[in-house]
Amino acid sequence: MVVPSFSQRSNFTVLLPISKRAQDPVRRTAESILKIINFLLFRVPQNNKTKFLQRIRGKIQRIPAGQISVKKMPQTASIGQSISLVKNILFGLNPFFVQRVINEIANLMFQQIPIPKRLLTRQRI
Repeated sequence: MVVPSFSQRSNFTVLLPISKRAQDPVRRTAESILKIINFLLFRVPQNNKTKFLQRIRGKIQRIPAGQISVKKMPQTASIGQSISLVKNILFGLNPFFVQRVINEIANLMFQQIPIPKRLLTRQRI
């Protein structure tokens, strides 16, 4: 079997059947990141959006994958990144709306946090 060679610009998911594409973790990750990018660009006027997306695409293509893949970040860095993401998304919006979104994020996160078994069992006094 001949394995096709791929350039940096080719998209290997084109070779996959559609059902396999949905299961591809690379594709799912890229789509999730693109949803965040599109959400962050909602403030950009429609007539400038194409230009912005082209600039972002060019910058993303120039990201050195080798440098990123070997970097180690402390686990706690995700806390700061998460807070920065929330701030960037909510920047410049109505304070009442921002507070409601922050409260809703906190509520949704609380629902995801597993409760330790020791707190679920009744303590004998």
